[in-house]
Amino acid sequence: MLQGHVTSFAGAQLERYTSIKAHDETEGAVLQFLFNEHGVLSLAARSVHFMLRRALTISHVEHPLMTNLNCMVFVDRGASLLVAGNQKCMLRIDVTKGSVVEEIDTEAEYTMMKHSRYICAATSKGSVDFLDTITFQVMKSWQAHTASISDMEMSGNSLITCGRAVRPHGPAMLENLAKVYDLKAMLQMPPIPFPGGAAHVQIHPKLSTTCILAAPNGQLQVIDVVNHNTSNMTFLGFVITHFIMSSSGSLWAIADNDNTLHLWGSPNKLMNINEVVKLPEYADDAEHVQQISIDEDV
Repeated sequence: MLQGHVTSFAGAQLERYTSIKAHDETEGAVLQFLFNEHGVLSLAARSVHFMLRRALTISHVEHPLMTNLNCMVFVDRGASLLVAGNQKCMLRIDVTKGSVVEEIDTEAEYTMMKHSRYICAATSKGSVDFLDTITFQVMKSWQAHTASISDMEMSGNSLITCGRAVRPHGPAMLENLAKVYDLKAMLQMPPIPFPGGAAHVQIHPKLSTTCILAAPNGQLQVIDVVNHNTSNMTFLGFVITHFIMSSSGSLWAIADNDNTLHLWGSPNKLMNINEVVKLPEYADDAEHVQQISIDEDV
């Protein structure tokens, strides 16, 4: 596997579109992607790379305080990027300039972040810090899980987390409950039961009260956040290492422990992955020029 490389695929047959070395291989795997109208942002342990969709580099940001990054989120209405990780410092990056414009000291180390009414930042100790979107100061903290948070998702005023709990003897284990938090009332709601141990969560973009929980053993459950009796469960038959849903909700991407990507959805909706479709750019076809011989008859 090529560490630090970013590869994209396009078309109904998912043919390779671009491939670029965005980060140094010593940084390990690419950890997160974000997208805006200009291109693609990728995050690795010590750098942030910004490129056009056709893989031309716009900017590459490195900084001495970028030592072990984990996550990033858009702030300032998309004009800036907030990056954090297993380090006691967050950095704000001006997306247009491609440079660090602010350094923010933190007491916690963050593993993932989501942006809504607050910046919801999962700590390495299983809690969620709710940060002010302007000052980035902690407004409130919620201990969602006693060990760590493996995934979290939000839609509207709902925040759902999956995580591990500390055991008296032995390593931490995935909890059989996905925790739910109301961001408007700032109160914890009844948790969602999931016997397999929830490791991944996605909220359907078109059905805001419907979430999908996934366990490493291949168990997948679609459940209503409000009415837990309304659910549908299936077993995929392989180990789930990552799970994400397209912005349209028409396609699910599930990765397994063999580094295989499984795409779930209707084949005739493969081109409707995103709500706003921007067709990929290809090189112009060479113009055919008719050959004319020059002789005495011309």
